[in-house]
Amino acid sequence: MGAALSFAASLILIKRLPPISSVLAMRNVLFIATIILIPLSLIFDAPWTIRLTLQQTIAVIVLGTVQAGIVYMLYYILINRTGATFASLTNYLVPLFGVILGTVFLDEHLKWSDIAALLLILISLGVNEIKGWGKEVGLKGGC
Repeated sequence: MGAALSFAASLILIKRLPPISSVLAMRNVLFIATIILIPLSLIFDAPWTIRLTLQQTIAVIVLGTVQAGIVYMLYYILINRTGATFASLTNYLVPLFGVILGTVFLDEHLKWSDIAALLLILISLGVNEIKGWGKEVGLKGGC
């Protein structure tokens, strides 16, 4: 519940940011997150005891720059172009790609319930994009 509230608050706050470069906006957001997370990691973990291999260090750097930097910059652009509601719906694609990648690269097997859940996600996204659907069922501003 806390993660959902945090996610919703971040979408609202990102939408209300002044019009600045997406690179600067995400730099500021990630800087503030760093200021919050470093003390928390020192309180709840012992980061000085972690010994990373070279491969693990490279993976952390790639995840930090690509996932946190570039992806969030693109997400910021998406929010500004399409709105926070549509941008939040893109998170429903994460399980879809997770299942596909797990099947392709990890040789995981799909069950009928997996396929049904993925179809439900795709149908939900499609229904949301139908013009006027939200107004027909009485939702303010669409779905």
